[in-house]
Amino acid sequence: MTMICAFLSRCPKYAFVLMAAILVSACDSGDVSVPASHQKWGVAEDDHEWHQAPADANRSYPTFIERLRKPDGATGFSVKVLLTVGGKKEYLWLNPVRLDGAGLRGTINNRPVALASSMYGQSIEIRSDDVVDWMYQVGGKTIGARTACASLAKVDPEARRAYISKYGLQCE
Repeated sequence: MTMICAFLSRCPKYAFVLMAAILVSACDSGDVSVPASHQKWGVAEDDHEWHQAPADANRSYPTFIERLRKPDGATGFSVKVLLTVGGKKEYLWLNPVRLDGAGLRGTINNRPVALASSMYGQSIEIRSDDVVDWMYQVGGKTIGARTACASLAKVDPEARRAYISKYGLQCE
C-alpha cells in the first residue's frame, strides 16, 4: 500500500480513479481493509448502502453529462460500469470518457481481476444504462463517486476520514 500511496502522490491527476479502483477491487492491506464480501466481483447482496449508490448515480447522471459537455474547469471524468464477459462480472472504472453518439466511450482504467487483465487500457463503448457510478474533479473536490463512498463506509473511521480528505470525496 505504501508504494501505491507514493505513486498516487506523484500522479494526482489519476489518484482519485486509482483510489476508487483499489477500494472496490478489495485491496487487502493493513491500511485499508475491504470486507471479504466485496471481493466477489464487487458487492455483497446485503450491502444496502453500496446497492443504493448506483440509484443515486443514475438520478444525478444528467448533471454528470451536462458537466462533461461543458467542463468549466472540471477534469478526470470517469464512469464505473459492470462488465459481463463469458459469464464473469466485474465493476470497472473507465477514464477518460467522452460523449460518443447516444452513449459514452471510455478506457478501462483499472486492472480487471475476474475478467481478462488484457482488457486494461481498452476503449469501449457504453450506454448510459451501463453506468453504475460516475465522478469528476473540480476545485480539489471529487464530485460523484458514490460507490467509493459506500465502500469507504466499511473502512475504519480514521482511514475513511483520511481518504475523504485526501481525495476530496463528498461522502457525507
